[in-house]
Amino acid sequence: MKYVFACATVALSMAMASLACAQEETQAGFSTDQSGEGVVWSDTLAQLDTGVQMASCDTCGPGVADLALLPTGRGNRLFVGGEALWVRANPSEAVAYLERDIPNLTDTFHELDFDYSSSFRVYGGIRNCCGEEVRFTYTRFDTDSGFESPAFSSTNQIISPLEQTPLLDGSRVVGTADIALNSFDIGWSKTIPLGSPLGCCDTGCGDCCDTCCDGWCPAWDITFTGAFRAVDFDTTRIYSTIDGSDELLERGTSVSDFQGAGGRVGLLGRRYLGRQGICSLYMKGDISLLVGDYSTTQSSVDYSGSAPVGAGTQTISGRRLIPVTEIEMGGTVFVTCNTSISGGYFFSAWHDLGFRDEYDFQLQTSYDDANIMGFDGFFLRAETAF
Repeated sequence: MKYVFACATVALSMAMASLACAQEETQAGFSTDQSGEGVVWSDTLAQLDTGVQMASCDTCGPGVADLALLPTGRGNRLFVGGEALWVRANPSEAVAYLERDIPNLTDTFHELDFDYSSSFRVYGGIRNCCGEEVRFTYTRFDTDSGFESPAFSSTNQIISPLEQTPLLDGSRVVGTADIALNSFDIGWSKTIPLGSPLGCCDTGCGDCCDTCCDGWCPAWDITFTGAFRAVDFDTTRIYSTIDGSDELLERGTSVSDFQGAGGRVGLLGRRYLGRQGICSLYMKGDISLLVGDYSTTQSSVDYSGSAPVGAGTQTISGRRLIPVTEIEMGGTVFVTCNTSISGGYFFSAWHDLGFRDEYDFQLQTSYDDANIMGFDGFFLRAETAF
């Protein structure tokens, strides 16, 4: 609504300035221009309308940015948002196959190469006039990879996980890997503003950021978050040995699943550009600790005969404690008084949820010393409040 944010933030700034200067006021007001001409708050409310305005210094007024502070007694605001994500997985080790150059006694490990895949995040909640909010978030990561090895020959041996070892000239290994993450978060956040008030013309406080001494400090805010998180994390890998005519000879499958829940804490720092707060840059970090059930099943089936024959199955399951670390950085622009667009890049590391296998490669069974399933990618977010 027109002037809501302007009235809210300037009224708050004037009240704080009055306290600091020990001035006694009988009613809240705000200054419409540099002349200092006062307007009574009740008169200001009568001037409001509900027209949608493009964000600018003249339409939204001071404090339009992320705090979205409201005048006392004006109630809470609902908000919703959605994100388009382009995510890729980065396991600490993701062996696709080993290529052995027999004449030169050289082993070369080839890994699964995950590319950016589309995913999404949606959220919504309620935000009050004190910079507090309650938010529910659903996140979906979905990424995959595939490979095809060179053909086996007398000088070039191919060895792949799950006992996939081509032995016929022209035979090779093909494979796929799929990773899916569903995360449900509900959390409480508190935002603390720092620096000069957004849209401030003259604070009258007499500090180094006061315009009376020709100073102005850029506006910042810091947001603390505590949340409950529940996740369902799945990985599926399939390795297949095929002959020169693409007939299936053998297939190995590995399926892992983690379902758990726990707590998440985070800290976000935002720096506003200019005195109106229409544009800002931010960085945030989150740490989660989740406890839940982990299981993995690996199996191999021989298709080279007249009928498929199971070559063995291994299953392991148990309780796991999983740490998660996340970093996000980006920028925000308010396109209207109530709607913003953000974009940037993020990193996410899910410890102890990588590919755990060790293989009989004779010279070296595994190079993984971290067992991390990492993600990184781009995001584009739109949010509106009402």
